[in-house]
Amino acid sequence: MHARFSPSASKRHLTCTPSLLLEEQFPDSISEFAEEGTAGHALAEHLIKKYMKIRSKRPTSDYYTDELVDAVEDYVSFVMEKLKGVENCYPMYIANVEQRVDVTSYVADCFGTADMVIATPDKLQIIDLKLGKGVHVYAENNTQLMIYALGVFDEVEPIFDIANVELTIH
Repeated sequence: MHARFSPSASKRHLTCTPSLLLEEQFPDSISEFAEEGTAGHALAEHLIKKYMKIRSKRPTSDYYTDELVDAVEDYVSFVMEKLKGVENCYPMYIANVEQRVDVTSYVADCFGTADMVIATPDKLQIIDLKLGKGVHVYAENNTQLMIYALGVFDEVEPIFDIANVELTIH
């Protein structure tokens, strides 16, 4: 199920608001790039859960080429380094892989999935895996991650006094 105003399409929707209505006349379709990305995200989720000692079944896919697996392993190594740094410095933190983020209190029917969320008493980190095929994604002023940060901040703010937000596209 996709949100009507999904954070992943927010750049288009904020730049061209009528596109929300125009898109409704077309059926949902999934590109081969999106299928490959979904497979890569499933593998990344499994590997991160394995590191976090959370039970997970290893996914399989015809999309698992050496190139895709290498890209996913690079992302997972990056996330593990972030987690190790947090584990060594903070007795209490939140780490969620593939966290559903609800932003409907700001925009009706707006939700998505943040690939990796790490929150400590003073910092919120959101890390997004992009596998580099299909649509080019810009890291600077990335509205998808800004929207995720808004939703996650609302969830962790009662627990932590967040002073910094770090958004990373990997």
